[in-house]
Amino acid sequence: ACALENGTEKSAKMAEIYKNLVITRNAVATLYTDDDGKPYKNYLDYSYDKTFGRDYTPDDVTETREAVRQKFVAAYNYMTNQSRNFSSAYTVALTEAQIKKYMPYIIKNTDSSMYNSWQYLMQKGLYDFTVSENKMNTSYVADFAAYGDGFMFINRYGSIGVDLSTIIHEFGHFNALFNEDEQKAGDGSSNYDLLETHSQCFELITLPAVESLFKRYGIKCFDSYAFIKIYDCLWALLSNCAFDEFEYIVYNAKESELTQAFFEKTFADVKSRYIADSSYNYYDITHVFQVPGYCISYVVSLLFSSEIWANDNAIELYNEVVSYGASHYLSEVYQPLKLSNPLTAESVSLVYEKYRSFLKSSVNIDI
Repeated sequence: ACALENGTEKSAKMAEIYKNLVITRNAVATLYTDDDGKPYKNYLDYSYDKTFGRDYTPDDVTETREAVRQKFVAAYNYMTNQSRNFSSAYTVALTEAQIKKYMPYIIKNTDSSMYNSWQYLMQKGLYDFTVSENKMNTSYVADFAAYGDGFMFINRYGSIGVDLSTIIHEFGHFNALFNEDEQKAGDGSSNYDLLETHSQCFELITLPAVESLFKRYGIKCFDSYAFIKIYDCLWALLSNCAFDEFEYIVYNAKESELTQAFFEKTFADVKSRYIADSSYNYYDITHVFQVPGYCISYVVSLLFSSEIWANDNAIELYNEVVSYGASHYLSEVYQPLKLSNPLTAESVSLVYEKYRSFLKSSVNIDI
């Protein structure tokens, strides 16, 4: 009874905090105007434009969210049922010494021109790969812009199924710090869609090199590693669509509607349409409180990354995207490369087919 009471008390407090944040932020948004001189109708509209540097609005991604839901819910549920058969990568250990042995192989067998970035990371000691209970439960690359440098922080679990893809992901960020073409660089703020493309796409284009590495060193779990990678992609697409839709409903609601019951019912309803197996509540999503509007970037960038991966010249395209840096609108990068607008249903379908063909060839399952 005591635990239930504490849980109820927490829910009520979180709802009160969230309500005040939404009201305050919406009020702040009306003080600013868009490029046409119109006041923003709510904070989500403001954050899409001013915080995240996007050339699309919350209304524009309605089609994207629905296309993702239509294409991937059944596939995600199927993979959830299959996941127990593809968990072996979680049980294979990965030491720090193995990371330093495996990553050069993966990088060189993806694009040897990136190896200089890895050498610099190692030589300068700009990383923390230790396993510790005292480390924050996250991994990231800190950009030291004033020094033209960066630092890679990895919260490791000691498992190849978790850690290898995380380090590959973060190396995509680290490598991008040093490979922006000054002649292509934009003059705006960083666009999270592009920042995440640098890391997400690197994970995908390294898959052939990872498979080769596993064969070379007798690591017999590539099917598990590949399954986990695509399963994680589906989770990222569906969960972040759900979080974005929740915020869309909340920031467009009347102030009188903003109650604990409204927040919890809205989140439960939205979640049931995308990720019914999830135990998340809305107040477990830190971005909802700290950076409203962020979550859709992980969807858009992953769709963009996956379309790049679907091309025969994926590595060349990836390097071109990196060369633009992150201070651009998304359309200023995908249009000159003749890639699709990742917001469209057509792009979602293309990505679905790429995931499907990859799983058929590498894991022998059909979503």
